[in-house]
Amino acid sequence: MDGAELRGKNVLITGASGFTGRHAVSYFREAGAVVAAVVRRPDVYSFGKDAQVHVCDLNDKQQVRHLIGEVQPDYVLHLAGKNSVPDSWSDPLLVLETNVMAVLYLLDALRSCPTARTVIVGSRLKYTPEPGRIPGLRIHTASVKRWKRWCRCRGCRSLDNRSCWRSQAI
Repeated sequence: MDGAELRGKNVLITGASGFTGRHAVSYFREAGAVVAAVVRRPDVYSFGKDAQVHVCDLNDKQQVRHLIGEVQPDYVLHLAGKNSVPDSWSDPLLVLETNVMAVLYLLDALRSCPTARTVIVGSRLKYTPEPGRIPGLRIHTASVKRWKRWCRCRGCRSLDNRSCWRSQAI
């Protein structure tokens, strides 16, 4: 996709204050897109004076619906998530909520934008490690695999929500 295709398009980027998110915000803004940078906490990172920063807890279904209704994205780059192995052991419920339910809330809310193209970024941690190696990855692995399995069970061949979302609301 070249910059001409992005000019004036609404691009929503979750996890915008993270390493990859900051670079994605910069890239899409330079390409001429109208970027909605989604962060969990305000004042975490400055995107410049003309940036559209949205504070949203992606684990809150109503906040996510409001966000999508307000932004009406043409493209979504979902980078938010928990990938810390120590966190997955100290608070496994939060990791599962963030890596499973937040994704489902986002995809469910995107039904109101049927032409939006969505990319959900995973990590190398989604692969099951060899037996006896790096046992801390199992909770993170399970959380990432769970939402992918949920999508496949509903006939998704891709994460383009035009082809994915034909079922009832979550």
